[in-house]
Amino acid sequence: MASQPTLLLRLVFLLSVASLVSHRATAQVGSYEPIPDLSDPYIQLIANFAVAQHNCRQTGEALVYVRVESGQKQVVAGINYRLIVVATDAGVKEYEAVVYKQGAVLTLASFRPAVKI
Repeated sequence: MASQPTLLLRLVFLLSVASLVSHRATAQVGSYEPIPDLSDPYIQLIANFAVAQHNCRQTGEALVYVRVESGQKQVVAGINYRLIVVATDAGVKEYEAVVYKQGAVLTLASFRPAVKI
């Protein structure tokens, strides 16, 4: 049987490893991750929601949803969906939409022209 100092060292080592693993998992919470399937009907619903909400907020614009160009999601107290949405009005443009989902409620957090990088 191992002596008490050896058991204590093992315990300290295991607690250190557990703390490190816990810290790494926490560091990834809140980071944006790519959405693998942009054609998913739920992602399409969120994108349509963003365009419709934008049209309600902005007088004089009647954007028509075309497609999702790219997207990421972030798990927070709910889920943030950051989508690059293609929409048309007088011409085809890309917009960055951020939609927050908490429970069954969707909220348009922002909607602005996408910045080309």
